[in-house]
Amino acid sequence: MAVTEAGAVLTEAHRTAQLGILESLLRSFEAEWTDEVAFDPAAFASWVAEQAPEVASAYRLSAETAQRYYERFRAAEGVQDPFTSVILDQLDPWAWSESVTRWGPAYVTALVEDGLAEEAAARRSLVALSLDATRTSMAGGRTALAALMQAEPRRVRWARIARARCCAFCAMLASRGPVYSSAWAAGAGRHWHRGCKCTVEPYFGRGRYRLHPTSQQYATMWDNLEYANLNAFRRELEQQRRKEDEAGEGGA
Repeated sequence: MAVTEAGAVLTEAHRTAQLGILESLLRSFEAEWTDEVAFDPAAFASWVAEQAPEVASAYRLSAETAQRYYERFRAAEGVQDPFTSVILDQLDPWAWSESVTRWGPAYVTALVEDGLAEEAAARRSLVALSLDATRTSMAGGRTALAALMQAEPRRVRWARIARARCCAFCAMLASRGPVYSSAWAAGAGRHWHRGCKCTVEPYFGRGRYRLHPTSQQYATMWDNLEYANLNAFRRELEQQRRKEDEAGEGGA
């Protein structure tokens, strides 16, 4: 979590805003999806052509949201250097359209031929497309933050902000706090897996950094492991979540 309370509030608001952009996009996916889209090449091509501009729009909105957050956040954290905006990247809708053809009717048909029910196969296609769109659209904000931090005259470090039910790898990265010197080190590139909803928070080295509450839970869990490694951490995380689920069912 940020050094200041105001910064912490901004980070949480930014995370919520990014998730809102994503949820709006995925609702559009769901609303226009039919079994015909899943199985018919022409219908699938039409669906992708309709959704591609929406993905590009979500990417742009994610980037603009991130830049507004960053400007306000650095001011809240006491950074006095003038703010330098950056030229935000645009997503080519055609490039996204081309990249997701692998989840189309040929993929669905192959699943059915392997024994999966048609309805389940169609749903799996939509899930795959949604996971791909999650990484693509959220890359707008992540790329913008990386460019803004790179433009800073001072040294900036990164902390990964993960959700409560993220994967073990994301949880491990988040548990470490602002130890990352670059976007790549914090998990950019291949480490932003499909469906990942993590964000990042900058740390300008001014004052004592406080871990985000979720990150602190992961850090405590890691520290309490007898043999700390990713596999042991994953097992502990899964066990804790099973207990939480069982407790929730018992109280229902």
